[in-house]
Amino acid sequence: MSLTNGFNLDHNPCFQYQLAHDPLLRWCVPDALIHINAPQNFQGIIVTEVKLTYTPEALQKLLNLYCPVVSIALGVPVRPLVIFKHALRPNVEFKPCLDLYEAVHSSIPIFQWLGRGPLTYKEDIPLATSNPLHNIPRRS
Repeated sequence: MSLTNGFNLDHNPCFQYQLAHDPLLRWCVPDALIHINAPQNFQGIIVTEVKLTYTPEALQKLLNLYCPVVSIALGVPVRPLVIFKHALRPNVEFKPCLDLYEAVHSSIPIFQWLGRGPLTYKEDIPLATSNPLHNIPRRS
């Protein structure tokens, strides 16, 4: 799916991988890959995990599974990004980014989308004009 200004989106891409010393083939499906081809930005792929309510396991899954698999499979630089809507649990000791560009370039790549307006990667570069939480299948 083509977004705008050098961005493309793969929704729920499926990757097959195999761990070292384990003959079992496994699968992983990140929620979305945002391909950034705009020369003025990071060039590579933002691997996203989208949650209605924040959970710390989302970032760990990105860092330990999705990002390494995507980077090796596609041979490009990747960055993790958790997108969520509902407020954090009280025991979380950091403040999420409310700006998508800041979140992607942050040491804690967590973006809280408040449910209003389009997602923008920089002040004037729209990434998407629809709700990122729509079209994400519910998992049982």
